[in-house]
Amino acid sequence: MLTTSLRFPGERTDPAIHDQIKYGAAYTTAKEMGIVMDHDLRLARQQFLDRYPEEQQQVILLRAFPLQKSGSIQTTVLSPAYEDHYTFGRIGYKPLKSEVLGFYIYKKTAGLIPSSEIANGRIQYGSQQYLAVVFYKPEYDHKTVGDFFKKAGAAGATHLFRVGNLTIDFE
Repeated sequence: MLTTSLRFPGERTDPAIHDQIKYGAAYTTAKEMGIVMDHDLRLARQQFLDRYPEEQQQVILLRAFPLQKSGSIQTTVLSPAYEDHYTFGRIGYKPLKSEVLGFYIYKKTAGLIPSSEIANGRIQYGSQQYLAVVFYKPEYDHKTVGDFFKKAGAAGATHLFRVGNLTIDFE
């Protein structure tokens, strides 16, 4: 059996790569062998984008910005760009668009979001309750914020996701 994975620049749908895969399949058939081809979608991203433009993956970032004494803030948030072993020798995963979904104001007391912000087992700010929250890059946050997320997670009604580790504690 021949197992294969594309480690050549380009996408699986490119004519030259398609022909090479076809050649490999004919070769294994002639040798009375089987072939297992890696058909991961990440090897045909452009064709998938062309066919299904509204079905692309999305990343939601939750960021906290300190509010200035003036009551306003101006900031720039860049869309992250990702790469993995499937992007070797080809273009990385490029952000297609960025949009702001909303702004929320909350109050932290001594580095902790008050536990009153958990209602019916869900994290909430004001009257808005959240089904999912991303704890993004917590390495510079206080331990009490991590404790809050553990408490919210134990309540079980909000799905919690963490990107990064709580590694540096300034308390």
